[in-house]
Amino acid sequence: MAEELKAFLNYLLLERNYSPNTIAAYERDILDFQEFLQGKSFLSVNEVDLKQFLVDILRKNRSRRTAARKMVALRSFYRFLKRCGFIKENPALSLEIPKIPKTLPEVLTVDEVFKVIEGQENSTPTGLRNRALLELFYGAGLRIGEIAGLTLNDLDLTQGYVRVTGKGRRQRIVPLGKYALDSLKLYLEAGRPAFKPKSEKLFLNQQGAGLTVRGIRYLISQIVKKAGLNRKITPHTFRHSYATHLLEGGADIRAVQELLGHKRLSTTEIYTHLSKERLREVYLRTHPRSREEKNDV
Repeated sequence: MAEELKAFLNYLLLERNYSPNTIAAYERDILDFQEFLQGKSFLSVNEVDLKQFLVDILRKNRSRRTAARKMVALRSFYRFLKRCGFIKENPALSLEIPKIPKTLPEVLTVDEVFKVIEGQENSTPTGLRNRALLELFYGAGLRIGEIAGLTLNDLDLTQGYVRVTGKGRRQRIVPLGKYALDSLKLYLEAGRPAFKPKSEKLFLNQQGAGLTVRGIRYLISQIVKKAGLNRKITPHTFRHSYATHLLEGGADIRAVQELLGHKRLSTTEIYTHLSKERLREVYLRTHPRSREEKNDV
C-alpha cells in the first residue's frame, strides 16, 4: 500500500474517529482508483485522470450512487494530500460529484414488522437470539454496524437503555421498550450461554464469537425470506421503519434525530416526507371523497 494512502487511513482513524467500516470503504474506493491508474502514482494524478475514472465507473454500469461515493472518497483523499504537503495542487478541487436522485427508503408496515419478529421461536437459543436482534433493529432503530459492535457492558437492562457507538464513534444512549427488554433478558438467560461465549459481544454465532456485519446481514435475509415478504428488505429497513413509525405516532423530529444519532436534522427530515407519502396513500385508498367514484346507471 502506498505510504500516502496509509497516512490518510491513519488520519481517518486517529483524527476523524471514523468507524472501521467507513475506513474500509474509503480504502476500497481508493484502491479501486489505484487499479484504474495502472501503475501511475497517486501523486502525479491530474483532473483528467479523475474524470476518466468517473466515466469508467459509469461505463461499467455502476450506479450513480457508487460513482458519487468514490468521488467523495477521492476528494477527501486529495484534500488530505494537499494539506499535508504530499502534492502542491489538488486535482480534485473542481471535481463534481454525480447527483443522486432522491428516493424514499423502503419501510415495513407495523403488521409486517410484527409478522417478522413474532415469527421467531422462543424455544431455541438461535430463535431467542434472532428475536432479540430484530427487537433491537426495530425497537431501537440501530444500524447494523452498531448492533455488531454491542457488548454486554453496553446494556443497562435495569434502567432500560443501551449505549450505542455510532458514526464518527459518537456515543448515544437509546431507550429500550418492553418487548426489546423482555427479548434481551430471555436471550441472555437462555440463549447466549448455549453458544459457549468466547467474546464479550452481545450477539454470538454458533462458534461463540461475535456476529459480524456480514453474518447479521445474512441472518436478516434468511429471516425475511422465511416470513414470506416478497420485496427487498435489508437490516436498514427496520431502522427506516422505526423512524417513520415514531413520526407517524407524533414524535418530535428532533427527538427522532437524537434517537437515530443523526448529526444533521436534514438527514432525519427524509422520514417526514416518507410519512406524508404514506399518509397520502392511506387517504387515497380509503377516503370516499379522495377519488372519482364509478356510478352504474
